[in-house]
Amino acid sequence: MSAEILPVSVVIPVLNEAATLPALLSALANQTAKPQELFFIDTGSTDGSLDMVNAWWRREQWRDGSLLALSSPGAYPGGARNAGIERATQPWIAFLDAGVTPDRDWLQILIDSAQTAKPAGVFGLTRFTGRDALTTALCALSYGQGAARATLPGSMFRRDVFARIGGFDGTLRAGEDVVWLRKFDQAYPDGRMQCTAGAVYSHFPESLPAAASKWFDYEQHAARAGLHRGMMLAASAGGLLTIAAFAAQPAAGLAICLLYLVARGVVDPIRRSASWSWWADHPVALVLAPLCALVIDSAKLAGQIAGRLKAKHV
Repeated sequence: MSAEILPVSVVIPVLNEAATLPALLSALANQTAKPQELFFIDTGSTDGSLDMVNAWWRREQWRDGSLLALSSPGAYPGGARNAGIERATQPWIAFLDAGVTPDRDWLQILIDSAQTAKPAGVFGLTRFTGRDALTTALCALSYGQGAARATLPGSMFRRDVFARIGGFDGTLRAGEDVVWLRKFDQAYPDGRMQCTAGAVYSHFPESLPAAASKWFDYEQHAARAGLHRGMMLAASAGGLLTIAAFAAQPAAGLAICLLYLVARGVVDPIRRSASWSWWADHPVALVLAPLCALVIDSAKLAGQIAGRLKAKHV
């Protein structure tokens, strides 16, 4: 028996995702209910991502479904999503990222929830997990190992919502989803509906330099979007306090550094994660976490500073 075809357009930005696409494509092919439209917007891949998508569709395409693979070199995720939104014809638009793998019943739960309450947006839950010691530490320090939260990828919105509040900021490489969701909540204060539609994200950087680059780049664009100002102020104040403490008494400065490493590298991952023993599957992650915290936070602060300096010269 063929799967039901739902009145949903799924929009997915892609950039050099040959490593993550197989899991996503397999999950889409195995959905208990299929979207009528799929849009993959490639923003300049050099690893054959778009060819992989097209080859998959030739093998797996379902009756009454359609796929449009677009090339938009140089676009950021917001601009890529906008390109899909502009071409979508279905009453509902759902979003995924190439690194986000939906559960088999993800789309069915989203549409069933939409039909019961008629919301402006139906939010799924993305579960975050690392794959080894390093990625588990990075996951625990950012989203929380095993934690689940509502995110734009994995969620679905009425198409008329975009006609009312517009699309995503195409000039931001990161944070554009946060900015857009704030606009959504302002326009539709009672428009959110949370459901159990699930997806998994596990594609964290595989080295500390890659992690530093990721968070530095993210915070540059977050700064341009006016996000995380409180974090920058707190980090700057903490840095000045530490320097002053070292100048006055080295032991006091060292104590502040140790306190930071314990709070951020030990306590914070427990607070964020689904279990206090978030490191159980990869015990070395517990040892790596303080170092990862220092790398992430240093990169974030540097990114905030760089982003604000750039914004002043624009």
